Amino acid sequence: MTAVKLHNSDLIGHIMHLYSFLTVKWRKYKPLPPEVEEIIRQLGGRAADRKLPEFRYDVLKNHSLFREVVAVSAKLGVPFAAPVIKIRNFDAITPSGVVAFDSDMHFNRFRAFTLTASVYDDLLTFPVNEYRFHCMERDNEVVFKPGLSGKSAQEDAREFHLRKMAMEDFLQDVYGVTFDVPVIRKAMFEINLH
Repeated sequence: MTAVKLHNSDLIGHIMHLYSFLTVKWRKYKPLPPEVEEIIRQLGGRAADRKLPEFRYDVLKNHSLFREVVAVSAKLGVPFAAPVIKIRNFDAITPSGVVAFDSDMHFNRFRAFTLTASVYDDLLTFPVNEYRFHCMERDNEVVFKPGLSGKSAQEDAREFHLRKMAMEDFLQDVYGVTFDVPVIRKAMFEINLH
């Protein structure tokens, strides 16, 4: 039997690696509530064989929405990456389109700002007026303060997180327009969860 001497930093590193692996695996396969799965079923069920195209910078750069995406990104202070634009995974891919379920955190003044973009003028699968209303209604519930000097680091981090979330939601919607894939958004607070 061979004795292995581990330093505390090595042991902590191994524990953190194992913890992050288990957390990612658990979150990745965490089932959605039955009420949410029912909505997915009503939209035609999951389309397991449908693969979505990669959202590449060069595709967006040649699209009419490029300048608007750049302007929204600059106003929010959240850059988007090249060559591949990272967007949040959709919650489901169905024959009817891609589905995103939005929690309360998605309804804030940053998201309200993105909803003024022209991309929303012609979207039929997106309840833009309801979302604008909910953003203004729920902004205080998100415990948000505008970016002012003298804020604590925690408040700045929270504000950046909300800005980033708004940009990711906006990019999901732009993705749908770019690739002609309907993006179906549902507010979680409107779903009757038991």
